[in-house]
Amino acid sequence: MMHGYGLVNKLCLELKDFMKKHNFTSIEDFRGASLEYFTTHTELVRRQQEAIQKRKAIKKGLQSDKDWRGDGFVKESESMVSN
Repeated sequence: MMHGYGLVNKLCLELKDFMKKHNFTSIEDFRGASLEYFTTHTELVRRQQEAIQKRKAIKKGLQSDKDWRGDGFVKESESMVSN
């Protein structure tokens, strides 16, 4: 609205260019194609926390319980939970 109706014409032309570039003949050819990639904020946070924990484990070489050592248990534990 701030840019006036001319912006709608620009958007329509860009959409047509996009469709031509990707060999789409109709919006129905790609409607909903990205829905499988949508998620909730809560799920994104969970995935991020999981990824952080994996990176920390790999960084310290602690990928499973068998990698823990008795002598460095406290230090290794702290390194896994610190930022």
